[in-house]
Amino acid sequence: LQNQGTVTFRRPGDIATFEAEIFEVTDTMYATQKGFAHGIQVQARRFITA
Repeated sequence: LQNQGTVTFRRPGDIATFEAEIFEVTDTMYATQKGFAHGIQVQARRFITA
């Protein structure tokens, strides 16, 4: 895990790329219509300069 760099989120039909600082990554579990699913939660800081 790097402190800064290019972050790319991909899912079918959608891609988002930006520069950010990753400061937390955690395992998560969430409810679905068919039960429960596992995933990850990524928290990032994105800085905007003018």
